[in-house]
Amino acid sequence: MADQATALPIRTEDDIQERVQVKLVDYLNPGTGLAADQQMSVDTDHNAHVEIHGNDEAGVDRIALMDTDGRLRVVVEDLSSDNPPTHDPHIGPAVAVGATSDHDLTAVAVGKVFKFKQFTASASGKMKVEVFVGPPATLVSKFVFFNSVGDPNVDVTLDEPIDVATTEIVRIQKKNLEKNDAIDLYSTIIGNTVNAAVA
Repeated sequence: MADQATALPIRTEDDIQERVQVKLVDYLNPGTGLAADQQMSVDTDHNAHVEIHGNDEAGVDRIALMDTDGRLRVVVEDLSSDNPPTHDPHIGPAVAVGATSDHDLTAVAVGKVFKFKQFTASASGKMKVEVFVGPPATLVSKFVFFNSVGDPNVDVTLDEPIDVATTEIVRIQKKNLEKNDAIDLYSTIIGNTVNAAVA
């Protein structure tokens, strides 16, 4: 069918199929045309191929894999019977005004990963709680919390566990914020130890 001079072009179905092309490309470099920038490719059977990645903060993204029958391969991680939760308690008795008490979890075995998923802290007065994770010499602060007289307990469950490797530790640093009195400071680190291969 011919185009009409006074309206938008009218195309046949065959015409559209010849002219419409959809391509997913790297949003940072959409115009390079390089194969490395294309996130989807179409094979000779007209099947689209994409890679699905997990976003790893360390920069090593894992690819979701499918077998030849089109089934998605998954690893089921058992955090119950074979990997019972670790509850690591700590007491800092009679911590002086302005002083701190450190609670370190360091016993991550070689070939294992500790899934740090929860911590609690409590005091007989006001305190500041700061949580660090990483190598002992270069710990990174992750969270800071304060309690109050009306609510002396801090209980935090993370939306996603933090992986703690063999060379890393979890540190809960509790600081006495009372003006006059030494107080007892308590904390518990909670998580599961799993094989590093499935972490």
